Amino acid sequence: MKTSKKVSENVNVLKKTDNEKIVSFKKQDGSIGYAISWKDEENPNRVNFAFVNQNELVSKKLVSASSLNDSSAVAAAISAARTSFWHGSYIEQYGDTLTGGVHIYFSERDANWVADVGTGAAGAIGAIIGSFFYTCCFNNT
Repeated sequence: MKTSKKVSENVNVLKKTDNEKIVSFKKQDGSIGYAISWKDEENPNRVNFAFVNQNELVSKKLVSASSLNDSSAVAAAISAARTSFWHGSYIEQYGDTLTGGVHIYFSERDANWVADVGTGAAGAIGAIIGSFFYTCCFNNT
């Protein structure tokens, strides 16, 4: 597992395994948001993803406000509760590498969240899906 790797000025990888990736990113208002992606257990061509706000972590009592600077604690909390943050968003590969493509579905809640957060969310989506999705779905490994 890799932890705390800076992908860009605004995006950091907090956790990366074969099945899951968690990144933090700077939102438009300067606060920190998180995105998590994980392989769908029933569909090998699908990667689910969700977004998390710092205040959600604290209000759900997954971490204390004083622990928000501990990236390992934050990543562990998000990982343990990932399905509680999931609203149905996913990316799915169809066809093959020659004639197929990629379908990205944003739930209504996640689409509104991305619109409110701004460009930081786009960087997070690219970071969580990029190489993880390619390895997962195009290489079928």
